[in-house]
Amino acid sequence: GATLEGSATGAAALAFESVGREFAAETPEPVRAADFKGLDRYRDDWRGLIAGRHISGAAAGAAQ
Repeated sequence: GATLEGSATGAAALAFESVGREFAAETPEPVRAADFKGLDRYRDDWRGLIAGRHISGAAAGAAQ
């Protein structure tokens, strides 16, 4: 079993194991830094993405 409890990866590992699957996170994957300036810019970019995909209502969640 996984020993990653307390993180999103740990939650995923527990979910996989609960249905008899194995979740392997052997080595971390490099992740590019997000390209936004502050939370306001992040929010605005996210709202723009949602608007561009014509997502509205409950599907858009807190982004609206």
